[in-house]
Amino acid sequence: MSALHEDFACCPFCGEALGLQAVRLGVCSHCRAELGKGPDTWEMPEAESENWPRALHPSSTMGSVLPGRLQGAIDNIRGLERGPDVSEDCDFSLLEQLGKGGMGLVYAARQVSLDRDVAVKLLRTDKQGSHSARAKFLAEAQVTGELEHPNIVPVYELGATKDGIPFYAMKQVKGQPWSRTISGAARAANLEIWMRVADAVAYAHSCGVIHRDIKPENVMLGDYGEVVLMDWGLAVSITNENHAPHIESLPAVGGTPGYMAPEMARGETGLIGYSSDVYLLGAVLFEIVTGCAPHPGEAV
Repeated sequence: MSALHEDFACCPFCGEALGLQAVRLGVCSHCRAELGKGPDTWEMPEAESENWPRALHPSSTMGSVLPGRLQGAIDNIRGLERGPDVSEDCDFSLLEQLGKGGMGLVYAARQVSLDRDVAVKLLRTDKQGSHSARAKFLAEAQVTGELEHPNIVPVYELGATKDGIPFYAMKQVKGQPWSRTISGAARAANLEIWMRVADAVAYAHSCGVIHRDIKPENVMLGDYGEVVLMDWGLAVSITNENHAPHIESLPAVGGTPGYMAPEMARGETGLIGYSSDVYLLGAVLFEIVTGCAPHPGEAV
């Protein structure tokens, strides 16, 4: 067994076994600790590589360890507006950019093997050198992937490109954000949407997860009546002790000022809990009733 493999057999911080994707992403999937080495330093012993599932098996044709074999579509991701031609080594064909957030880029894509539309989110180019950004991106994918609820977008796959760019594939919800319709919709219709969002939040809380950024902009209304709570980038799990380092490293202020709970605005991370999400739900309800968010302005 190589020295590198011995180094990465277990996380030096929490002691949990490391998966190959955790090493490629440079972040422990259990405690979110930075591994301190680049994604290309992993060496898999030949004997062990034979035991990996086919989707994770390195080969000369794939050139990297990549569950979704996204690399063919990502080779020219910088500035990409239309995905390249589909090849046998590419399961996802990127079609067009759907959105851009503080952490990632979201693309409409086609998963060739299952012949279905999906959305693919990649860590932004300017964030790829940041271990903390990679940790947050990985946490978002894993937290969302653990939650199975009709009003929470399902995650299909998590991986990294041959260049080590993290990505995950999820259901593509075709529709529009609630923020575009909330002001003109009937109060009864808005309350129905609000109740379904509250159902999603209650389920997340039953799993020990706090969203921390509930607002109409993060709720997608599908063309077929779906109501989906999106953007779990600020979410944290408070019941898993392995997540403690990630929770302790939360930024002093997180969320959206117009809806933010007092403890979030004051930067009191130790007080953030389920009640913070309840406050955010109340802030959205306030907007339904009055027509505006409870805290005007764009700054705390």
